[in-house]
Order: sequence, then structure tokens, then C-alpha cells
Amino acid sequence: MSQNICADGESSIMYAWAKQAPGLTFPKGVGLKIGGSSKINYAVMQVHFHDTPHDKADYPHLKLKLTTTHQPKVAAIYLLNGFIGSLPPHKQNIEVPVACKFEGPNVIYPIGFRTHAHSLSPLIAGFLYSHSSKKWSLIGHHSPQEPQAFYPSQPGIEVHPGDILAARCHYNTSQKSSSVYFGPESSNEMCNFYIMFYTDNNGRKISDPVCYETPDFKLPSLSDFITQEENTSSTDTHNEDSNQETTPTVTTPAPSTPPTHKPSAIITLAKDWRMNYLNSSSSINGLLGVQFGQVTGIDVDSNDLVYMFHRGNHVWDFNSFTVSDYYNEREKGPITESVILVTDPNGTVITKWGKDIFYLPHGLSIDPDDTLWMTDVARHQIFKLSSIKNERPLALGAAFHPGSDKKHFCKPAAVLFDPERGRIYVADGYCNHRILVFSKKGSYITQYSNKVDGLQLEVPHSLALSSDGETLYVADRENYRIIEYNTLTGSGSVFVSSDKLGGAIYAISFADKARNWPMYAINGSMDERLRSVGFTINEEGNVVDTWYPHLNEKGFTQPHDIAVNVNGSAIYVAEIGPNKVWKFDVHESSFPPPSSFMTTPSCVPSSSPLEEDTYLCPRPPPPPISLNTTATGGTASQYTPSVVLSDPSLPSQTSDQTQSTSGSTKSSISVLPVAILVIIMLMILSLILLLVGFVAIRKKRSSLNRPLFKVRRHYSRHPKKRMDVLLQATGSGGKKGFTQLKTFDSESEEEFTVFQKT
Repeated sequence: MSQNICADGESSIMYAWAKQAPGLTFPKGVGLKIGGSSKINYAVMQVHFHDTPHDKADYPHLKLKLTTTHQPKVAAIYLLNGFIGSLPPHKQNIEVPVACKFEGPNVIYPIGFRTHAHSLSPLIAGFLYSHSSKKWSLIGHHSPQEPQAFYPSQPGIEVHPGDILAARCHYNTSQKSSSVYFGPESSNEMCNFYIMFYTDNNGRKISDPVCYETPDFKLPSLSDFITQEENTSSTDTHNEDSNQETTPTVTTPAPSTPPTHKPSAIITLAKDWRMNYLNSSSSINGLLGVQFGQVTGIDVDSNDLVYMFHRGNHVWDFNSFTVSDYYNEREKGPITESVILVTDPNGTVITKWGKDIFYLPHGLSIDPDDTLWMTDVARHQIFKLSSIKNERPLALGAAFHPGSDKKHFCKPAAVLFDPERGRIYVADGYCNHRILVFSKKGSYITQYSNKVDGLQLEVPHSLALSSDGETLYVADRENYRIIEYNTLTGSGSVFVSSDKLGGAIYAISFADKARNWPMYAINGSMDERLRSVGFTINEEGNVVDTWYPHLNEKGFTQPHDIAVNVNGSAIYVAEIGPNKVWKFDVHESSFPPPSSFMTTPSCVPSSSPLEEDTYLCPRPPPPPISLNTTATGGTASQYTPSVVLSDPSLPSQTSDQTQSTSGSTKSSISVLPVAILVIIMLMILSLILLLVGFVAIRKKRSSLNRPLFKVRRHYSRHPKKRMDVLLQATGSGGKKGFTQLKTFDSESEEEFTVFQKT
């Protein structure tokens, strides 16, 4: 309460509840004592409205069960009240601690807690230090921006005389230009952590139920206790591993186990993914059995099935939206194609669905329960589609109505769900440039600061969550950087700066579904002079490798999303021009290989029946020449060439040095007689003349230029199929630009059709 209700008396909170907050049930035999010796003579109800109801009456009420029967246990409240006078501006995380020694005389048993602050605090947490066990425990933590009510505390907590009760409030003043003072007004700040407890109803009162002291020791970190955050829709707390061996004089408990690091890896194009070697739209459409449009989202479920989210025959261009961001082509209706394609790890379509729902698909993510979360920029909405029977789908945002308040989005780019904490993270990217947090039922929780390191977010486009759920990574696309937000406090900082990435960052992902390091990212640019590549980023925010499809030496064309499979052995990259999906294999390696080997895929023949005996990429180069002529003991490394030759540029060796061919036979080069040398030279000259004559005869047979491709006799009676094979091999989007020139029989009695580029 900010002021006394009764002018001549004191007031204190007995109980508090808020809409959409869970109820708090007292244990049997526990009650709040009023009247008589309790000095509580009046029970007053306050109702705080978010918006004043003007158009209709509102009749809030509260039912109380009263009894004159003596209760064996009595409930009461202990208040931890932090205070530092004022909060400085331009700070992303300010901590205000408060702690007191509990004097008793009774043992108390916390059953609930309530946090209270004003607009600048994203988190308040309460702790207990046991004098007997010398360990810290977590009582509870919650955001005061969520419904302010009493929530269940951690079970099994006992507070004995001599123990220490403590709390810590976090504040973010990055958007404030002047100091913020503590006080009761809404423009001020507060730091309150209420503990509702019960104790024996033996007539003995708690000596001092209010704590104002600032501790001279550092409180433990909340991350030391959290293994499963409360569900934001029910906000139930769970058992935590809170027994950390430390005392109040120790600065902090031992840190939790760091995330697992994946070893250095070799990333190459996957040979089993046929779409890697198909560049024409018609070929990809034929492979997938659908008009494959702009591929904007991709992810992999727990069964390693690949989900592709594409736009069919709809395209996002300059005519798609009005200046007020309303979708300008709604009269076309939704996409009639199946916009969700599900394939196996080889690219074979398993199923497809999603007709007549979406207008302009964008973001796609799959949570650990295999629930799909999607965004539609035309509808300005977020969608949840679950495979669980009888679970209703969820849609957030107003259909076709852009906005910037808590109930509207404007072209949302990405969505990510954390089932352990029940939080929905939304990158409301293209218009509002903000990150929003909702409960799993869609209730608004908070908005993170959209200004990080002095720079406004510019199209937050992709999201990734750390394995412990405490850090949300955001691809700040047009600022060419990656941002990290502390999900407990909402404070943000730059994780990877723009100078390391060299282009707009479209998508990010961890190395596997367990969200282990490293992180992968892809950049993109409309400037053809800049190469679009994939990045491998370590936990320190350093780029340790780059990779891209070497079938296209310019890198990716217009990459838009990235995904990994369950164990991190495959990376998928979706492009919106050309509309396709790349697949890369991740090969484990105990040491980093040379960059040239790391990203160069080997040439493979096509697996399509129409492309039999046709190579769709250059043949592999010959093995490299080693400057070393001998090898010492052990197994040759993966980079050892299969052919070992001596380098003629090296100094001549002694006559004893030989090159072994069978392990036991030795040979040496002797000087040949002059006559033999002359005969050899004449033979070589004759061979050269024969070769020149053969070439001349071939040119005489046809004045045409050298053909680009040859197609085997198997297709000679099917010109259309021959042309299809040619177009797939060249990556052309149509049949223009090539002409059938001539058909003839060769001496080997094989028939060829020759095509020449016009």
C-alpha cells in the first residue's frame, strides 16, 4: 500500500492476488489472525485497475472464510525492504541487496512470496542462508512486472533463529537520462520482497518482521539455483538444487557447469542432399512436388525430420505493403500450396500441409516438444501449432492489423518458445524493432530494451536461447551484430560486433538441439561485391571459421534462415533466391584443418535417373604434391596425399637417395646415350604432330565452337529430357540461351547431341 487507508492507524498487507496469477492455498490448520489481540481491527480491500472501466460497471469482490476456532498455526508476513536512495541513469543492471539476521523466537515456514517494484525492475529474488548447514537456499524469484500476487515459495524451507533472510532487486535504467529516486510514487522505485509464512500459534510474535539492512557481503547468483524456471502462466516454482557450499563472507557460490563445447569441425556440402546440386526452380519443384517459393524458415524436429516454411506463389516485394504497413494484396487470398514441407534427412518429402492459412510466411522454430512456432508478416501474427491432440492452437496479434502495443505486432520476424520456463520470445522485427516476452498462454510479460550499446535495434531477425535459458541471443540484422540479453534481468549487450561479421546477420543457431556451443550464423547482402557466408562463433564471441557452398564461389545468394539437426551433424541453410535449401555435413576433427580443405566439397555424380553419367560439378582436382619424400612412423593424417613426388625445385640429393616403389626395390636414373635421347625426342615430336592433325580434322568436320555439354545416347531420342538435364547442370532458370546444334555418330558408335550457348 502506498498510503494508509485509515487516517489514525497503521496498515499492512495481509494478502495480495492479481488477475491471471495462481491462487495460494494455506496448509491445513493455518490461518490469518484478525481482531482481538492481533491489533487488526479492519480488513480493507484495494482494487488496482489497469484501465478505468468507463463503459460498464465493475463489481470486484473477495470471499473470506471466518472461524472462531483456534488454529494450531498462524500465518504472517516478513518484509525485506531494499533502499539505496537513488538509481543512476544509463545502467543496464543495478543490484540492490537487503539482508537481515532472523531473530525468531519461533521457527517459521515460508509458503509464499511476493515481489514489488515499479517500472524499472525486471527481477527480484529472495534467499535463505542456513546457519547450521552453511548453505544458501532459494526462496523464490519473480518479475514485479508480472501480476503482483503471492506465489508459492520453494517447498521444505525452514527459517531458524540465527539464519539470514536476504533479497536482491535488479533495475535497468538504460533509458533514463537522470537519477531515479526511491519512494512511493509511480515515478519512483521500490524494492520489496514479501515472505508469507506460518509458525506455531503459541502467542509468541516475530520480534522484527521488517528488514531494511544493506548487507556487507555479496548474495549468491540466481543461476546457481535455477535448473527449471517457473512456468509464467502458472508461475509455480519448482525444486531447485540450491545447496551451494558457501557462506555470506564468500563472494559467490561455485559457478554452474559451463556449456559443453563441440570440438573443431570440418563443414562440407552433404552428398546425400540432392537439392545441393539442383539450381533450377523447375528441378527443385519436381523434386519436392510443389511450387517451391521463397524459403523463409527452416528447422529440424526431435526425429531429425526437416521442416521447410516457404511462400509458394506469393512474393514479398515493394508492392506488398502500404506505407502504414498494412498488407496490400489481401484480396489474393492465402497461399493455396502446402507451405510446410517435411522431409527426411536425405530430402525425400514425407508429408506437406499448411494450405489456405498463411499469406507471407516468415519465421519458423520447433521447440523440444516438436511444437511448431511460426510468424506471418502479412497477418502480423504469431502462430503455435501442436501435434498434441485436443490442444488448441495459439495465435498472438491482431490479424492484418499492425501495431506497436502489447497486443499487436508489425511484421514479426521470429518466435522462440522455452517450455522449461513457459516463455515465448518474439522478435517483432521489421517495424517495431523490439523483443517481447509472453507467457505460454500469450499473456504479455515484458519488453527488453531495444537500445543496446547506444544503438537502436534494427530488424531483430532471428533468436537463439542458451542451454541454461538465461541468455537470449538476437540477430540484429541491419546493425550487422549479435546481441545477448540476460533473460533474468532483461539487460542487453553486444555479443559479436559488426566488424567481425561483415554483413547483415539473418539467422543464428547453436550447434545442436541441446544448444551447445559453437554458434552458427549466416550473413547476407544485396551488394554482390560482398560474399554471404556462414560463421562458426565460439562462446567468447570470436569467429573461428567461415563456410559456404563452394559450388558457388560467391557464397550464398540470399540466405535467410539456419537450422541444425538433433546431434549437430548437419546444418541446413534456407535461401530466398534461388529458392532452395543447402545441407552441410559437420565432421568432427581433433584439430582445425586448413580452411581450403574445410569448405571444399568433393564432386559427386547426380543421383537423379535423368542425370545418369552426367557430372553436375567440376571433377575433383588431382591430389596435391607433397614437398616431403618420406614419412615417419604412425598413420598418415587425413591431409596426406595419395601420390608422393619429389619436388624438382629442391636441391639435388646424393646418389644414395632413391624413391621406393615396392618397399624393397630401388632404382636410379642413369645417363642415356645421345642416340637414344634423339630417338625419344623424335618419337615425342611425332606424337605431337599426330595430335595436331587429329584436332585439325575434328575442327574441319565442324566449324562450330567447342560444345558446352554432351548427353549420352540414352537420351538422344528425347530432346526435351536432354534439355532438362542440361539446364539442371548449368543452373539456368529457363530454356533460353541454348541451341541444339548437331547430332552425329562417333567412332565408338555412341550417339551424342551437342548444345552450344548462344
